[in-house]
Amino acid sequence: MKKAAIFLLLSLIFIIAQTGFAAELYDTVSTQSDAAVVIDGENTDWNWLNRDPAKIGTINIWSNQGRPRNDSDLSATFMCYKDTRNIYVTINVFDDRLVFGEAPFGKLYQDDAVEIIIGMSQDNPLKIWVSMDSQGKTKIEGREPKSPQTYPFLQKTLGIKSVLATNNKGYTVEIAIPVRVIESLGWNQTEALGMNIRVYDDDDSDQCESVLEWSGNPVNPYKVSLNQVNFHEIISQVSSESGNQGEVTGNKQEIEIILGEPVQQNNPENYENRLGLALVLEEEKKYSECISKLNDLISECKDIQLIQKCKLALGRNYFFLNDFGSARKICEELIDSDADSKIILDARMILVSIEQKKEQ
Repeated sequence: MKKAAIFLLLSLIFIIAQTGFAAELYDTVSTQSDAAVVIDGENTDWNWLNRDPAKIGTINIWSNQGRPRNDSDLSATFMCYKDTRNIYVTINVFDDRLVFGEAPFGKLYQDDAVEIIIGMSQDNPLKIWVSMDSQGKTKIEGREPKSPQTYPFLQKTLGIKSVLATNNKGYTVEIAIPVRVIESLGWNQTEALGMNIRVYDDDDSDQCESVLEWSGNPVNPYKVSLNQVNFHEIISQVSSESGNQGEVTGNKQEIEIILGEPVQQNNPENYENRLGLALVLEEEKKYSECISKLNDLISECKDIQLIQKCKLALGRNYFFLNDFGSARKICEELIDSDADSKIILDARMILVSIEQKKEQ
């Protein structure tokens, strides 16, 4: 009997280590009508959901010793549900000292921030970070799941919307993630969805001192761990106290800055988005499509540094298609230009790879 119990425990640990899923399950609803919430950072219109918030209470190993000190220093809860278009998450964070606008570009998690992690396994999940800049505007960054690269503007292109609003006890985040984005991870809407939520706390404008998460990997705390969200209850109609249906609110300027809508053709953020999407095509080995996107971007963009990044990617994709002549020409042009030293080094590496290929 004792041996059987030990075997069962070891089997459970093995399953968790392999899948990334911990035992905790959050049961919620799926509605057949549009959302009855407004993405504005005020989650009073979530009362209809009639669900107890789930506690985000596991102290991550990245936390400093003795942090968080207490619930006022850092504590958090969340709720979640979906409709036909989006999955909605709201996170209430209790934090007695807020620090925003100090983190470098692409590293929002070094400020006060939340992170939503979604995937069907712990390998390459979708990661979304939400924080605020020094002007009080919501910022969305993250990592798309098809590449280990981080493209901070890509979340807006995918249609992810979020608003962070501060209050006298901390802040609230609301986020809407298109169902189609999550389906691209291989998710079927009839099955449970792997999810984790992390909350980062920075109190001294340096780096975060505390990290709480909903899930936690008992075998390897450095690996991403996912709990499960089960949209098991289907309801046909919901009503909002405000009378709004699935609306994103805020003034026009806020929506443009916070959500990236509408995207302006000459907006530098849009060019970064498009480069990120082209590189996703490269990751999927769709080299011809990637080349077409890169050429369009080079012809439209006026930013020299971004053009040089595009040309390097162009040379790389021509190499993957065994078009060594085009790849060589582009790389030699970059080497003779005033491009960044890293770009020149990468261009030289492509030329070396061409020679190695020819010798094979």
